[in-house]
Amino acid sequence: MQPVNFRYLFPNYGGLTLLFIDYIYNFKSVKEFYNHDFNDFDNLPSLIETVLKNYKNRGEVVQVLKRQNFSYGNHYASENLELLSRDNTLAVVTGQQVGFLSGPLYTIYKIITAIKLSHFLSEKFPDYNFVPVFYLESEDHDFFEANHAKIFNANNELIKVEFVPADGFKENYGPVGEIKFDDGIENVLQKLKDELQDSEFKEAVLSLVNSAYQKDISFVEAFARYVGELFKNFGLIFLNPNDANLKKLLTPVFEKEIDEHPKLSNRIIDVSAEKFKFHPFSFGGNKFYSLPSGVGGIQLNQPMKKECSD
Repeated sequence: MQPVNFRYLFPNYGGLTLLFIDYIYNFKSVKEFYNHDFNDFDNLPSLIETVLKNYKNRGEVVQVLKRQNFSYGNHYASENLELLSRDNTLAVVTGQQVGFLSGPLYTIYKIITAIKLSHFLSEKFPDYNFVPVFYLESEDHDFFEANHAKIFNANNELIKVEFVPADGFKENYGPVGEIKFDDGIENVLQKLKDELQDSEFKEAVLSLVNSAYQKDISFVEAFARYVGELFKNFGLIFLNPNDANLKKLLTPVFEKEIDEHPKLSNRIIDVSAEKFKFHPFSFGGNKFYSLPSGVGGIQLNQPMKKECSD
């Protein structure tokens, strides 16, 4: 099997950045920006110890994860949650938006990768435990990236199956994960049933979808219930960041970004333009507020460099 060559992906969109390509294929050229080379397996023991030394609030985080996962009906993660409470356990983390019907196919590939990597590391380092964790990007506010799925119908045509709330289109829906399905979800699921190709799996898939996606269930809960059932044999743990207890634990991180964002942002701009020939968007901090009316950015009133230009 040949590995994917990232150099040739997405040419119509300008390809991937030089930073990404160098990180994958020429780590020496970017080692000043990263502590570890992910391709250097000989360095994994020291990386494991470094990660473990920097684990904070393990007990509090595990309690939050237990509450969240059990509320989603994800009791399949019980064993791995108990492992995560131990001082010799590490998390292998991936994540994605809480898209309808799990979102893009690569979401599933990400989960499979995290599970397989957890198993590989557990075998390679038997003195430690490794558990797969999926970060639910429930606070993302781009509703129209998450409200649909694409399937092949009986005519092998790629069609969109999407959910739009009864109150119609809005510019800002707020955190997608908090949006609850209304009566319209029944029509969406009926369209899915009508259009989905017949196969030996169709009945089981529709049963699973119908049990997860129901009226008054939020996007994040439906996603976790659906994906949790798909991977029920692998102990996948979900983490929903939109949680007051987790936010409280992150207070020092928020404070540090507020204090240091001008210096850090300007450094990113300078290095990106000089070394990697791309110009990141610059703004006053990466902080947002969330209200029932929507999500907005918080502008930190400190000197900032202007966005780079060609």
